[in-house]
Amino acid sequence: MMGRRLILAGMLVLAAAACSPQGDKTMAAARSSDAATGQNPLGTLLRLGDAARAQGDLPTAIGLYRRAVDQYDTYLEPHLRLGSALAEARAYNESIAAYQNAVRVEPNSADAYRGWGNVLIAMDQPQLAQAQYEAALKAAPNDHRTLNGLGVVRDLAGDHAGAQDYYRRGLGLAPDHLPLQNNYGLSLALSGNYQESVRVLRGVAAHPAATARNRLNLALAYGLANQPDQAARAASADLDSVSVQRNLQHYAMLRSLDGAARSQAIRSDPTYFPKAGP
Repeated sequence: MMGRRLILAGMLVLAAAACSPQGDKTMAAARSSDAATGQNPLGTLLRLGDAARAQGDLPTAIGLYRRAVDQYDTYLEPHLRLGSALAEARAYNESIAAYQNAVRVEPNSADAYRGWGNVLIAMDQPQLAQAQYEAALKAAPNDHRTLNGLGVVRDLAGDHAGAQDYYRRGLGLAPDHLPLQNNYGLSLALSGNYQESVRVLRGVAAHPAATARNRLNLALAYGLANQPDQAARAASADLDSVSVQRNLQHYAMLRSLDGAARSQAIRSDPTYFPKAGP
Protein backbone atom coordinates (compact mmCIF):
# COMPACT_ATOMS: atom_id res chain seq x y z
CA MET A 1 0.00 0.00 0.00
CA MET A 2 1.41 3.36 -1.00
CA GLY A 3 0.56 4.91 2.34
CA ARG A 4 2.83 2.49 4.18
CA ARG A 5 5.67 2.44 1.70
CA LEU A 6 9.09 3.57 2.94
CA ILE A 7 11.68 3.78 0.20
CA LEU A 8 15.37 3.71 1.03
CA ALA A 9 17.04 6.15 -1.30
CA GLY A 10 19.35 4.66 -3.95
CA MET A 11 17.12 1.50 -4.29
CA LEU A 12 16.25 1.16 -7.90
CA VAL A 13 13.02 0.18 -9.53
CA LEU A 14 13.98 -1.69 -12.65
CA ALA A 15 11.92 -3.45 -17.70
CA ALA A 16 13.64 -3.82 -20.89
CA ALA A 17 12.91 -1.53 -23.81
CA ALA A 18 14.06 -0.87 -27.34
CA CYS A 19 14.46 2.32 -29.29
CA SER A 20 11.17 3.77 -30.46
CA PRO A 21 10.33 5.13 -33.93
CA GLN A 22 10.34 8.60 -32.41
CA GLY A 23 13.88 7.92 -31.22
CA ASP A 24 14.93 6.98 -34.76
CA LYS A 25 13.60 10.31 -36.04
CA THR A 26 15.36 12.16 -33.24
CA MET A 27 18.61 10.37 -34.04
CA ALA A 28 18.38 11.22 -37.73
CA ALA A 29 17.89 14.87 -36.88
CA ALA A 30 20.82 14.73 -34.48
CA ARG A 31 23.13 13.33 -37.15
CA SER A 32 22.22 16.17 -39.47
CA SER A 33 22.92 18.61 -36.66
CA ASP A 34 26.27 16.98 -35.94
CA ALA A 35 27.29 17.23 -39.57
CA ALA A 36 26.39 20.92 -39.62
CA THR A 37 28.00 21.88 -36.30
CA GLY A 38 30.86 19.44 -35.94
CA GLN A 39 29.63 18.27 -32.54
CA ASN A 40 30.90 15.07 -30.96
CA PRO A 41 28.54 12.23 -32.03
CA LEU A 42 28.99 10.40 -28.70
CA GLY A 43 28.10 13.53 -26.78
CA THR A 44 25.03 13.97 -28.94
CA LEU A 45 23.87 10.39 -28.36
CA LEU A 46 24.24 10.76 -24.59
CA ARG A 47 22.61 14.19 -24.56
CA LEU A 48 19.62 12.95 -26.55
CA GLY A 49 19.34 9.88 -24.38
CA ASP A 50 19.36 12.01 -21.26
CA ALA A 51 16.69 14.29 -22.72
CA ALA A 52 14.45 11.35 -23.62
CA ARG A 53 14.89 9.87 -20.17
CA ALA A 54 14.07 13.16 -18.50
CA GLN A 55 10.81 13.20 -20.46
CA GLY A 56 9.97 9.68 -19.31
CA ASP A 57 10.69 8.06 -22.69
CA LEU A 58 12.80 5.15 -21.50
CA PRO A 59 12.53 3.11 -24.72
CA THR A 60 14.10 5.91 -26.73
CA ALA A 61 16.70 6.64 -24.05
CA ILE A 62 17.75 3.00 -23.83
CA GLY A 63 17.92 2.72 -27.60
CA LEU A 64 20.17 5.77 -27.82
CA TYR A 65 22.43 4.55 -25.02
CA ARG A 66 22.69 1.15 -26.76
CA ARG A 67 23.79 2.89 -29.95
CA ALA A 68 26.39 4.79 -27.95
CA VAL A 69 27.66 1.52 -26.44
CA ASP A 70 27.77 -0.19 -29.82
CA GLN A 71 29.74 2.65 -31.40
CA TYR A 72 31.92 3.62 -28.43
CA ASP A 73 32.39 0.40 -26.48
CA THR A 74 35.74 1.47 -25.00
CA TYR A 75 34.23 4.58 -23.39
CA LEU A 76 32.94 4.32 -19.82
CA GLU A 77 30.04 6.75 -19.87
CA PRO A 78 27.76 4.96 -22.38
CA HIS A 79 27.86 1.80 -20.26
CA LEU A 80 27.02 3.75 -17.11
CA ARG A 81 24.09 5.55 -18.74
CA LEU A 82 22.76 2.31 -20.18
CA GLY A 83 23.04 0.51 -16.84
CA SER A 84 21.22 3.29 -15.03
CA ALA A 85 18.41 3.52 -17.59
CA LEU A 86 17.94 -0.25 -17.65
CA ALA A 87 17.75 -0.18 -13.86
CA GLU A 88 15.03 2.45 -13.99
CA ALA A 89 13.26 0.29 -16.56
CA ARG A 90 13.45 -2.71 -14.21
CA ALA A 91 15.66 -4.79 -16.49
CA TYR A 92 17.74 -6.22 -13.66
CA ASN A 93 20.00 -8.66 -15.47
CA GLU A 94 20.63 -6.37 -18.43
CA SER A 95 21.48 -3.53 -16.09
CA ILE A 96 24.02 -5.65 -14.24
CA ALA A 97 25.55 -6.71 -17.57
CA ALA A 98 25.93 -3.04 -18.52
CA TYR A 99 27.69 -2.26 -15.24
CA GLN A 100 29.92 -5.31 -15.66
CA ASN A 101 30.92 -3.94 -19.05
CA ALA A 102 31.61 -0.58 -17.42
CA VAL A 103 33.98 -2.31 -14.98
CA ARG A 104 35.63 -4.05 -17.92
CA VAL A 105 36.28 -0.67 -19.50
CA GLU A 106 37.33 1.00 -16.26
CA PRO A 107 38.16 -1.43 -13.41
CA ASN A 108 38.31 1.39 -10.85
CA SER A 109 34.97 3.03 -11.66
CA ALA A 110 33.19 3.79 -8.40
CA ASP A 111 30.08 4.74 -10.36
CA ALA A 112 29.96 1.31 -12.01
CA TYR A 113 30.37 -0.62 -8.78
CA ARG A 114 27.85 1.57 -6.95
CA GLY A 115 25.27 1.22 -9.75
CA TRP A 116 25.79 -2.53 -9.73
CA GLY A 117 25.27 -2.56 -5.97
CA ASN A 118 22.07 -0.55 -6.29
CA VAL A 119 20.63 -3.09 -8.71
CA LEU A 120 21.50 -5.96 -6.38
CA ILE A 121 19.71 -4.17 -3.55
CA ALA A 122 16.64 -3.88 -5.76
CA MET A 123 16.95 -7.62 -6.45
CA ASP A 124 16.97 -8.33 -2.68
CA GLN A 125 20.58 -9.48 -2.70
CA PRO A 126 22.19 -7.18 -0.10
CA GLN A 127 25.06 -9.56 0.65
CA LEU A 128 26.17 -9.43 -2.98
CA ALA A 129 25.57 -5.68 -3.06
CA GLN A 130 27.95 -5.15 -0.16
CA ALA A 131 30.91 -6.42 -2.16
CA GLN A 132 30.14 -3.98 -4.98
CA TYR A 133 29.75 -1.04 -2.59
CA GLU A 134 33.03 -1.94 -0.91
CA ALA A 135 34.74 -1.96 -4.31
CA ALA A 136 33.17 1.44 -5.03
CA LEU A 137 34.36 2.80 -1.69
CA LYS A 138 37.89 1.54 -2.36
CA ALA A 139 37.86 3.40 -5.67
CA ALA A 140 36.37 6.59 -4.16
CA PRO A 141 36.70 6.61 -0.34
CA ASN A 142 34.78 9.86 0.12
CA ASP A 143 31.71 9.07 -1.97
CA HIS A 144 28.69 9.75 0.24
CA ARG A 145 26.39 7.83 -2.14
CA THR A 146 28.40 4.64 -1.63
CA LEU A 147 28.29 5.14 2.14
CA ASN A 148 24.52 5.43 1.81
CA GLY A 149 24.41 2.10 -0.03
CA LEU A 150 26.50 0.40 2.62
CA GLY A 151 24.16 1.78 5.26
CA VAL A 152 21.20 0.24 3.45
CA VAL A 153 23.00 -3.12 3.35
CA ARG A 154 23.59 -3.03 7.11
CA ASP A 155 20.00 -1.98 7.82
CA LEU A 156 18.70 -4.88 5.74
CA ALA A 157 20.92 -7.20 7.77
CA GLY A 158 19.49 -5.83 11.02
CA ASP A 159 22.73 -4.08 12.00
CA HIS A 160 21.24 -0.65 12.57
CA ALA A 161 24.18 0.65 14.60
CA GLY A 162 26.52 -0.24 11.74
CA ALA A 163 24.14 1.32 9.24
CA GLN A 164 23.99 4.55 11.21
CA ASP A 165 27.79 4.73 11.30
CA TYR A 166 27.81 4.69 7.49
CA TYR A 167 25.00 7.25 7.25
CA ARG A 168 26.78 9.60 9.66
CA ARG A 169 29.99 9.28 7.67
CA GLY A 170 28.08 10.12 4.53
CA LEU A 171 26.36 13.07 6.14
CA GLY A 172 29.73 14.34 7.32
CA LEU A 173 30.68 14.57 3.65
CA ALA A 174 27.30 15.72 2.30
CA PRO A 175 25.16 17.05 5.16
CA ASP A 176 22.37 18.24 2.85
CA HIS A 177 21.96 14.95 0.97
CA LEU A 178 18.26 14.08 1.42
CA PRO A 179 18.54 10.32 0.72
CA LEU A 180 21.17 9.99 3.45
CA GLN A 181 19.09 12.03 5.87
CA ASN A 182 16.01 9.98 5.05
CA ASN A 183 17.75 6.64 5.50
CA TYR A 184 19.44 7.76 8.68
CA GLY A 185 16.10 8.80 10.14
CA LEU A 186 14.51 5.48 9.16
CA SER A 187 17.38 3.54 10.67
CA LEU A 188 17.00 5.46 13.93
CA ALA A 189 13.33 4.49 13.99
CA LEU A 190 14.20 0.84 13.35
CA SER A 191 16.61 0.87 16.28
CA GLY A 192 14.04 2.45 18.63
CA ASN A 193 15.55 5.94 18.79
CA TYR A 194 12.24 7.58 18.01
CA GLN A 195 12.93 11.07 19.31
CA GLU A 196 16.01 11.49 17.15
CA SER A 197 14.29 9.79 14.23
CA VAL A 198 11.43 12.29 14.37
CA ARG A 199 13.88 15.17 14.55
CA VAL A 200 15.78 14.01 11.47
CA LEU A 201 12.73 13.04 9.41
CA ARG A 202 10.88 16.22 10.32
CA GLY A 203 13.71 18.16 8.70
CA VAL A 204 13.58 15.92 5.62
CA ALA A 205 9.80 16.27 5.30
CA ALA A 206 10.05 20.06 5.53
CA HIS A 207 12.58 20.30 2.70
CA PRO A 208 11.27 21.82 -0.57
CA ALA A 209 12.37 18.69 -2.44
CA ALA A 210 10.65 16.29 -0.02
CA THR A 211 8.33 13.68 -1.48
CA ALA A 212 5.18 12.02 -0.22
CA ARG A 213 7.30 9.07 0.85
CA ASN A 214 9.49 11.35 2.98
CA ARG A 215 6.42 12.69 4.74
CA LEU A 216 5.06 9.18 5.26
CA ASN A 217 8.37 8.11 6.72
CA LEU A 218 7.91 10.85 9.30
CA ALA A 219 4.41 9.56 9.97
CA LEU A 220 5.87 6.11 10.67
CA ALA A 221 8.39 7.55 13.11
CA TYR A 222 5.61 9.38 14.94
CA GLY A 223 3.50 6.23 14.92
CA LEU A 224 6.26 4.09 16.38
CA ALA A 225 6.84 6.78 19.02
CA ASN A 226 3.15 6.41 19.99
CA GLN A 227 2.25 9.91 18.86
CA PRO A 228 -0.81 9.11 16.72
CA ASP A 229 -2.02 12.69 16.41
CA GLN A 230 1.29 13.81 14.92
CA ALA A 231 1.43 10.68 12.76
CA ALA A 232 -2.03 11.40 11.40
CA ARG A 233 -1.11 15.00 10.69
CA ALA A 234 2.03 14.00 8.78
CA ALA A 235 0.22 11.31 6.79
CA SER A 236 -2.82 13.42 5.98
CA ALA A 237 -0.72 15.66 3.74
CA ASP A 238 -0.73 12.85 1.17
CA LEU A 239 -3.42 10.34 2.16
CA ASP A 240 -7.17 10.33 2.48
CA SER A 241 -8.74 9.83 5.91
CA VAL A 242 -9.40 6.11 5.43
CA SER A 243 -5.77 5.44 4.49
CA VAL A 244 -4.55 7.54 7.41
CA GLN A 245 -6.58 5.44 9.85
CA ARG A 246 -5.30 2.25 8.25
CA ASN A 247 -1.74 3.46 8.71
CA LEU A 248 -2.37 4.32 12.34
CA GLN A 249 -3.64 0.79 12.95
CA HIS A 250 -0.53 -0.61 11.31
CA TYR A 251 1.73 1.54 13.49
CA ALA A 252 -0.12 0.29 16.58
CA MET A 253 0.45 -3.30 15.47
CA LEU A 254 4.15 -2.62 15.03
CA ARG A 255 4.34 -1.05 18.49
CA SER A 256 2.90 -4.24 19.99
CA LEU A 257 5.97 -6.20 18.87
CA ASP A 258 9.26 -6.32 20.75
CA GLY A 259 12.15 -4.33 19.28
CA ALA A 260 13.77 -7.16 17.33
CA ALA A 261 10.45 -8.43 15.96
CA ARG A 262 9.39 -4.90 15.03
CA SER A 263 12.60 -4.29 13.11
CA GLN A 264 12.30 -7.65 11.37
CA ALA A 265 8.66 -7.02 10.45
CA ILE A 266 9.55 -3.73 8.81
CA ARG A 267 12.64 -5.06 7.06
CA SER A 268 10.85 -8.12 5.68
CA ASP A 269 7.83 -6.18 4.43
CA PRO A 270 8.21 -5.30 0.71
CA THR A 271 6.04 -2.24 1.21
CA TYR A 272 8.87 -0.84 3.34
CA PHE A 273 11.91 -2.36 1.66
CA PRO A 274 11.14 -2.85 -2.03
CA LYS A 275 12.12 -6.21 -3.50
CA ALA A 276 12.53 -7.42 -7.03
CA GLY A 277 9.25 -8.08 -8.76
CA PRO A 278 6.99 -7.22 -11.69
